[in-house]
Amino acid sequence: MKKVWSGLVVLIAICWVITGCQQSSASSGTVEQKLVIEKYIADNQYGHAVKMKDQNQVQKVQQWLKDVSWREEKAEMIRKPNYILHFEPVETKRI
Repeated sequence: MKKVWSGLVVLIAICWVITGCQQSSASSGTVEQKLVIEKYIADNQYGHAVKMKDQNQVQKVQQWLKDVSWREEKAEMIRKPNYILHFEPVETKRI
């Protein structure tokens, strides 16, 4: 009886691992993103200044940001940043 239970546990574990690997490989595919640059307007509000959707340009910017030698510094700002840059996933319509 112990062999049946241990076999069942092993089978469930294998199925769980396979299912998890399939989901992570599907989600690790390239997701289209857009680059959004927001400009400081006033009173802690930002407005969209630039939206870049061309995937080649977005990937070039991402690669450029990865290649920069970043270091952590603590900075005290007297005002909000003039621009904020971030990436957003492109919403794709499913049929």
